[in-house]
Amino acid sequence: MKKVLVLLLALVAVGGVFAADPAPALTFGMYGKVTATVATADSYAIYTETYLTYKVKDMGLNATVIGAADIFATPRNYKFWYQVCPAAKISAGLLREGPARLASYIDGNGFSTRMANVEAGVLAELTPVQGITAAVFVPVSTAKPLDDLQKSAFGLSFAIPNIATIVSAYRLNGYEFSVGADLKAIKDTTLKAGFKNTGNLGASSVLYGTFGKKVGDLNIGVDADFIVKPAAAYGIEGMVEYTIGSYVLGAVASIDNGDAWYAYNGLWVYPYIKRNFAAGDIKVGVTYNAKTAVIQLPVKFEISF
Repeated sequence: MKKVLVLLLALVAVGGVFAADPAPALTFGMYGKVTATVATADSYAIYTETYLTYKVKDMGLNATVIGAADIFATPRNYKFWYQVCPAAKISAGLLREGPARLASYIDGNGFSTRMANVEAGVLAELTPVQGITAAVFVPVSTAKPLDDLQKSAFGLSFAIPNIATIVSAYRLNGYEFSVGADLKAIKDTTLKAGFKNTGNLGASSVLYGTFGKKVGDLNIGVDADFIVKPAAAYGIEGMVEYTIGSYVLGAVASIDNGDAWYAYNGLWVYPYIKRNFAAGDIKVGVTYNAKTAVIQLPVKFEISF
């Protein structure tokens, strides 16, 4: 893995020497969440994500670290990438991504297979024609290349402009297969559906769907999932937001019986108010879990420069 990273760093350095292109673009940001639990005196939890992206010409790097009070406690993922040509891109590092992945509208949960699930390795993406991208991920986790090849992942994305994007992926590690579709034909509307199977002979199968709609200052969304195997379970989450200038009044509620995403085993509600700023936002609200009767006060913020 170290050799791969050194090679990509060298490519970045060479590109910097020979490229006479626009100035490099650097983005730095942080997402933070402080949650106080009312049921227990002096109980609170801190979660942070600090990230940066750097791009110069046709190469760059991304990195994210997570923590609590120590915001730089643990590197979560990092990537060095190089656009070899318009039709080929290579990435290496501790990767958490893949072109065959769709996300839910409300929370951004991924319901398609992530080709690299926070794994050290190399991802190659090929776009032979516009709208079609094929990808291969090979982990670099052992000293035996043949063992790593047996844990490879493959992905395919097919986009029909302004109509839909269809994605599919397969991971040899865990025998994880997914397929999904993202409809883009309806203005200001998000509509996605997917299926994922993990393990041999359909050991674990899940169906997902998400919907979002913006009408003026009103924004509504629904996420849903249904576990087919090994035991039937479901989860449905709804959201409504109304924007007034730089403020957003919103509420999220979900009900489930121990599903893949939520696992609250009942009703959960979250009314909140959000203030948008030029470089980020801050969200203050209250959550209530009807099964446990636990009330929490989360404060979330994100800034980006």
